[in-house]
Amino acid sequence: MTVFGESAGATNIAYLMRLPLAKGLFQRAIMQSGGYAVSEYRSLAEVEAIGEGLVATLGFDKAEDVTAALRAADAEDLLRTVLEDYWNWSSVPNVDGWVLEEAPAQVLESGRQAPVPLLIGFNSNEWTTLGYYSPDATLEGFHEALCGAYDESADRALEFYPASTDEEAAVAMEVWQTDSTFTCPSRFIADRMGRASSEAFFYVLTRSVPGPGGDQLGAYHGAETAYVTDNLTLETWVSRDDRDQQLADVMSDYWVQFAISGEPNGGENPTWPIYSSESRSYLEIGDPIRAGSGIRPKHCDLYDELYNPWLGGG
Repeated sequence: MTVFGESAGATNIAYLMRLPLAKGLFQRAIMQSGGYAVSEYRSLAEVEAIGEGLVATLGFDKAEDVTAALRAADAEDLLRTVLEDYWNWSSVPNVDGWVLEEAPAQVLESGRQAPVPLLIGFNSNEWTTLGYYSPDATLEGFHEALCGAYDESADRALEFYPASTDEEAAVAMEVWQTDSTFTCPSRFIADRMGRASSEAFFYVLTRSVPGPGGDQLGAYHGAETAYVTDNLTLETWVSRDDRDQQLADVMSDYWVQFAISGEPNGGENPTWPIYSSESRSYLEIGDPIRAGSGIRPKHCDLYDELYNPWLGGG
């Protein structure tokens, strides 16, 4: 059986690959734009503190039966409270010692993830439709975000993501967030699949939306879904042309071939090279479809330097 998902669905696949409880339940895995799973987790104590804080904010901390009070709360009030401070109250998987025994990256680093073939990748412009998650995209806000994230390596980050105006900062923010949330975490995962004696196939979708405004969106978050399912009518607001249907034919064929055999190649489609931490080969799915190597090397090397110790990879 093959399990696969996109975005949050892909992070679910990432966690399944690291769960001893899921051992042997699937034979292949596909992760579309979900690399950020390597860093999206909390300790059990952190999650418990978040829950206690939310209960207090809602005014239920003095209730005789907190659980009953929460269940009786107005759903709209509860949702509004969470969304007003989303990053503080958002729930992510916790390392509880039973379902998730340790940090996801520690499992990857030691090669104890499920030893199954993995197809993994991202879209080249993920963040163009996710700007509401970004910090302040002014020049000052962008520089503060980079300095806060990279600390002693901030000078290198500012060099890799240059901006001198608010307009340039908004664009640089999109590039940085795509790298740090999708591109580089996906490479982090693919790099370590060999440690579990598993093959990985890495892709980047670069096909931009055809028609007016398409150059501003590029290959946005979720853009691959219509191609993978060979259902271009999913998004009625997007104009399509013959090239899109050709791409859907090829991309859906890759996914089906992989789901069947753990190997995406077959027929007359361009050959998809196997990824390794040495070759870092990938398939660019765009105009045209072609193999390459070394996705965003200096940017992702900086990501690894910054996050490996925190993720348990160093």
